[in-house]
Amino acid sequence: MNLATFLTFDRMIMTRTGVMNLVSILGWVDHGGWYTFFQQFAFLLLIASVIHTLTLLQTSWIGWTVDVAIIAVISVFIPIAALRAHLVSFFYLIIYNSNAFSQISACIALSVVIYGASYFALRIQK
Repeated sequence: MNLATFLTFDRMIMTRTGVMNLVSILGWVDHGGWYTFFQQFAFLLLIASVIHTLTLLQTSWIGWTVDVAIIAVISVFIPIAALRAHLVSFFYLIIYNSNAFSQISACIALSVVIYGASYFALRIQK
């Protein structure tokens, strides 16, 4: 719905008001409408899989362990310049990548890995 609104109505509004849309900020419109749709779908699928998995795992020790691991990774990667460069390149891969196919395939692959890991974690939990 966001993409359809962006491609029709938002372009008229943006020229008059200067309001930006997520699709134009992330640079997904550079490749055309179909690639934009798949880039947005893959990224939102990745975000949904991360949030869904973290929410499902919060009732067990596995969820708390994953939370501590995420905090530890962020705490270690941000202050160290070499690791920060890898973290930034990871985010550029899944969000701002100029190659649409790489961004789409990376987001879908990460979504599959996250859901696969959550499947096994939920099986252990029950």
